[in-house]
Order: sequence, then C-alpha cells, then structure tokens
Amino acid sequence: MSPGNKRYLELNRYYAHPGRAEEVLATRRAASALLPGLGQPPGHIYVNSEPAEGHPDVIWVCEYPTSSEREASLAARAASPEFEAVRRHMRTLYYKFDRELFVLDD
Repeated sequence: MSPGNKRYLELNRYYAHPGRAEEVLATRRAASALLPGLGQPPGHIYVNSEPAEGHPDVIWVCEYPTSSEREASLAARAASPEFEAVRRHMRTLYYKFDRELFVLDD
C-alpha cells in the first residue's frame, strides 16, 4: 500500500458518569444517525461487554480511506448545528473522552 493509500481509523472512547452509560449509548446512536445526512459514514458503535471503572463504556470507530476524508468528516460535524447540539449534550454524560487516530500499517 503506498503512503497515499493508507486507511485511517478514528476511535472515540466515552467514559460515562456513574449510571449514565445507557444515555451515553443513546446519545452516540443519535450522533451516528446524523452522519449520513452530513454525507459522512455512520461508523460503528461498540458497548463494553464487561464494564469496569476506568474503562470506556462506549466506543465509536470509523474508518476513512484518506486523512483528508477524515478531516472533512470532522469539519462536517463541527459545521452541523444538530450534531453540535448532540455533542454538547454528550459532554454532560461523561467524565472522560478520548479521540485517537490510527493509520493502517502496511
């Protein structure tokens, strides 16, 4: 795979306040449902099957063919008032959030 053809994976980890994991999940689902309307892939949501303190309750992952497509997705999310409203609400539900970007190793 040439450097210009790398795949990019965005990984968002949500660490819910106690008792708020279900609401984090519902809110992530709402955010993901908005993405196709913004011309973006919805990604995939995973729920921790063995919740434990200090571990994320929900993760969202999305793969992009190029870095510029991932950047365009970030911009589309930021430009959407509906997405930003969901994002603001989500911030009230977690005590920690991590966003990581990985590139496929060839």
